[in-house]
Amino acid sequence: MGLFTKWLEKLYEKLERGKPVGPDALLETPAGFAYWREYLTERIIRIFEWQGLPMPQRVVEFAVMLTGYAGFVRDEKAGLVCVPGGISGVTPYPMIGTNFVYAAPTCAGGHPRIYPTDPLGLAVIISNNSLRQSFADLVDRYAMLLAHADSSIANSLVNVRYDSFLTGEDDSQVASLKTWRQEVVNGKVVPIVDRSLTSSPAVIPAQGQQKGQIVLDTIDARKEILRSFYAEIGIRVMPEKRGNLITAEVSENDNALLFNISDMLKCRQEAAENINKLYGLRVSVDLSEDFRRLTGNFDGDN
Repeated sequence: MGLFTKWLEKLYEKLERGKPVGPDALLETPAGFAYWREYLTERIIRIFEWQGLPMPQRVVEFAVMLTGYAGFVRDEKAGLVCVPGGISGVTPYPMIGTNFVYAAPTCAGGHPRIYPTDPLGLAVIISNNSLRQSFADLVDRYAMLLAHADSSIANSLVNVRYDSFLTGEDDSQVASLKTWRQEVVNGKVVPIVDRSLTSSPAVIPAQGQQKGQIVLDTIDARKEILRSFYAEIGIRVMPEKRGNLITAEVSENDNALLFNISDMLKCRQEAAENINKLYGLRVSVDLSEDFRRLTGNFDGDN
């Protein structure tokens, strides 16, 4: 990740947990959280497509999406870079400063003036949206929800295999039942080797006759969580039963989503224009081809 290694470590320090190992891993939430965090991050940094950048596109989008904004500057040591940082300086308006303050590995760092707030400035701010909101918390929140959904699905699939449950009278019986249960989790059919279990354990019938439906409902819940995540960042993923929605509802949903994307695209296009004016580059940005297909060839000017 280059310039972002230390920043990423700090950003996710509070979320680092040991990853579970062994056959129960899919039943644990932390492993699922790590997977979904990476999955959702990978999706959002591919919404836009940049042309003419002197650095990889993912560097720009990673910083902009997960911190809310980034600075495009000509560093004394590293040359043209796009890095996360802060904004300082007093102006009459909120969220509008005079200087971009940054420090990054291999860079000299500094606090150059911001262009075009200062016509002589040497830093351009690339904002994620008009309020410079970060998507890091959004990604973390939905990653945790999806991890819980995965854990529920895995547990439901295991529970479908049970017609009844066993209870033990002592530690020895409980240990044997745990071993048996672990093999069930692994999808194996094994005998119970503790002779004391042949007569003494109590057999409790599993409640409910629609365990399979519970699995399907949980899978549908995960789909809805994903759909909600995409909706919050402006990706239109309509429910499978879209035909049941009236035309006005569909139009209202689409307009709300495109409004989010229009704002994000406008902020990036304004930054690209300022970068070109300041550094004589030919940088441009638009929706990625894949995203254009999802939005029906959405035109950011509309």
